[in-house]
Amino acid sequence: MMRKDKEKYIKEQCQKIEENAIKNSTKEVYKGVKNLTTKFQPTTDTIKDKDNVILCDRDHVKARWKEYCSKLYKKK
Repeated sequence: MMRKDKEKYIKEQCQKIEENAIKNSTKEVYKGVKNLTTKFQPTTDTIKDKDNVILCDRDHVKARWKEYCSKLYKKK
């Protein structure tokens, strides 16, 4: 069932790309091709603290970035 749904989705996207190519809408053609050809990459929301401990909690990650940037741009 999933395979047929995927094939149907791909055919629909290809039809849209062809229609946009006929209309000479290159931006939409490029967007459609890019959408079909790029693979999904999940974002990683982890970072290591000073002691190389991995932080996964969103608030801890934000705090670590704040700490890092503050130290980086600190005037001496």
